[in-house]
Amino acid sequence: MKKMLAALIVALSFLTPAMAQGYPDKTVKVIIPYAAGQSSDIIGRLFATGLAQSLGQSFVPDNRVGAGGNIGSAAAAKSAPDGYTLLIGTAATHALNLALYKDPGYDASDFEVVGMLGKVVMVIAVPAGSGVTSLPDLIAKSKGGSLNVALPSTMATLVGELLKNRGGSSMVAVPYKGSAAAVADALGNHVQVIIDTVTSLRPHVQSGKIVPLAVTTLTPSELLPGVKSVAEYFPGFEVTGWQAVFVPKGTPKPVIDKLNLEIKKIHGTSEARQKILSLGFDPGTVGEPAQLAEFVRSEREKWDRIIKAANLKAE
Repeated sequence: MKKMLAALIVALSFLTPAMAQGYPDKTVKVIIPYAAGQSSDIIGRLFATGLAQSLGQSFVPDNRVGAGGNIGSAAAAKSAPDGYTLLIGTAATHALNLALYKDPGYDASDFEVVGMLGKVVMVIAVPAGSGVTSLPDLIAKSKGGSLNVALPSTMATLVGELLKNRGGSSMVAVPYKGSAAAVADALGNHVQVIIDTVTSLRPHVQSGKIVPLAVTTLTPSELLPGVKSVAEYFPGFEVTGWQAVFVPKGTPKPVIDKLNLEIKKIHGTSEARQKILSLGFDPGTVGEPAQLAEFVRSEREKWDRIIKAANLKAE
């Protein structure tokens, strides 16, 4: 019996890599838990196209929208762990939502991470002509009178909370359901401050209608040259969104490794990196699955502490 079991284990050890060599042999579904045109959709489609070209099979984007990304993530979690369902997961779906929602419909243990696609840089900005020229100036002004800050996302809300905790900001939070309305109100001077992604704000920065005061990365970002990081004023301050490819727990490791390698090849081309930068993302590095699993775990723990301390709940 022991000899038969040992022989079976040896046979399976050869079979699994062989299965990965033939992968994919049918269409792969790429679940994107946000609407078309949003940052995760844009970068997810970029890599879906690249994977289709490099692996010779269709990688079909499937937008499953709702509940802050929970609906699509829950659908992916319930999919077969065979490599034919991928999820474009984010800092929201795999860190923030697990603390914000009582029951998001899935758990961190339902997934394995394949590779990082890019990071989203947040910007603290003001309308042109406001007279505010620096982050300390903005915080001081907020203490002297009411300043409304447009917050079009959970990540923006958390930046605002951290500014309150670290810098003593007294800005009044004005939540929005998306960037379009928030940017429109900032351009119309209906709010005095906006916190949003580089992707959303950079065209208005380039036109001179919005003035960036600081980015939320630890160091200045090449996406907005010359703009200081918040960490220059408050050491250790960092709030970045990110997008990564996830698969259901139990997906064969050789399949995960193959996908990771292909994503690295796409990510490493100058064309892809320039496209990622042009979309307003920091390309960063794809990373290794084991290393990324630790990163996602640390992100989950960090945001869990911050969200609980701020007593934030999903609306």
